[in-house]
Amino acid sequence: MSKIFLRALWLSIVIIPFISFAQTSTEERPKFEVFINNHEFSKRKPMAKTELKKLPKEARPDFAYEQDYLRTLDPATGKPEYDRLVPVFQQTSQNLALVPGIPGAAAFPWVERGPNNVGGRTRALAWDPNTASGNKVWAGGVTGGLWFNNDITSATSQWQPVNNFWDNIAVTCIAFDPNNTQIIYVGTGESFTGASRGAGIWKSTDGGINWSQITSTSNFYYVNDIVVRNESGTSTVYAAVDGGFYQGTFHGAAQAGLQRSTNGGNTWTQVLPDIPANTNINFVAADIEIGADNGIWIGTDPSPYGGVTITDRGGGRILYSDAGDSKTAWTISHSVSVSNARGRVELACAPSNANVVYGLVENNRQLEAVVKTTNKGTSWTNMAEPNDDDNGISASDFTRGQATYDLIAAVDPNNANSLIVGGINLHRTTDGASTWSQISKWSNNPGMFGKPYSLVHADQHAITYKPGNSNTVIFGTDGGVFFTNSVNTSATADV
Repeated sequence: MSKIFLRALWLSIVIIPFISFAQTSTEERPKFEVFINNHEFSKRKPMAKTELKKLPKEARPDFAYEQDYLRTLDPATGKPEYDRLVPVFQQTSQNLALVPGIPGAAAFPWVERGPNNVGGRTRALAWDPNTASGNKVWAGGVTGGLWFNNDITSATSQWQPVNNFWDNIAVTCIAFDPNNTQIIYVGTGESFTGASRGAGIWKSTDGGINWSQITSTSNFYYVNDIVVRNESGTSTVYAAVDGGFYQGTFHGAAQAGLQRSTNGGNTWTQVLPDIPANTNINFVAADIEIGADNGIWIGTDPSPYGGVTITDRGGGRILYSDAGDSKTAWTISHSVSVSNARGRVELACAPSNANVVYGLVENNRQLEAVVKTTNKGTSWTNMAEPNDDDNGISASDFTRGQATYDLIAAVDPNNANSLIVGGINLHRTTDGASTWSQISKWSNNPGMFGKPYSLVHADQHAITYKPGNSNTVIFGTDGGVFFTNSVNTSATADV
């Protein structure tokens, strides 16, 4: 698979002239040093020490959390202040337009000096339906940026940033309006790690040239997923919104659930039902999928309300609705028993068969089950789980204890029995998840040396087939975007 890297341009070089962050005086510095050594990530809390001791440093997501957290915090408040970015960007844009001599204006442009050969963690990928070739791709980096590539099939085609503002925003999902493909929605904020709080949902009405924040979503701090569903000619937006406990305060918990808008994002309604064991606490969506018959499927995530009195936070569930328009419109199609703190569910619907849906269920950071329905949720069957050839990865958990972080699946658009799943590496089935073949390796470490699989960076977050094409696929990883036009041979050749 040929690698396409996202380039990074830090927003800080643009906003420095227009913003003054709180400074840390000499007297305050010892206090700040104490904070740095005792902040919530300093003890590597996201994974237990026993889970981490065998992992090489470059494969540990807790280091990524810490880097994101520390590089964005304000020393005076001890936390990142993402809310400041929107007005700063607006002020910067106005100043550049009014004062041509300011660096960054057309007459005095910034020149990128790098890094330009390193891709960041990429959770958002989308094929642009507006181009005749169909080869334009959009990508969103959790570590910063909204980017596009006009020809993903060309090794010489460069990724281009939309503008300077996006470089410090955690982009997590992208969706096109099926009724008007010039309208695009982008969600921000990564709840699966909690390291990057977002700035709501952004919208373009001109194919991605100009963008604006949807004001009504300014408190949607963690957007896990977005889909736009054609409902009898009305473009209805669904957003999987989460919340998080951050620096002693809940952020976005009141908005967590499945937010629905029938007016382009002007107003929203939370439509998921309450968790049966917890009246007035609704389910939260980790993943939204649209079936081949336009039915809507939800994989849940634990509710951010995690008090000691809560015995069921709603994880491990698969919900279905034909309408999706109210809290009473949903059926709990399947439940997998998980601990009350866990249970992220990733779904994949077969585009060629509305009856076939796959689910990957996480429990306590490990893969709990691969489940499948062939009758549109009437019954579900536990299927085989991939066994990674890497000697350092357990045969019972191909995510290596990181299933809250890297868990993704996608079905071949033309074959309901062909499915790709990602954890640390990529695996593929062609018999409906009865057996699996490994198709990538993240390194030539001793556990993988000599294996013929394609080299793809570790930690899989996005898999997107080119519409209608069974062989051309893009992948979002911790190391950027990877592309293949021959997924059928990727298990035996680096293509």
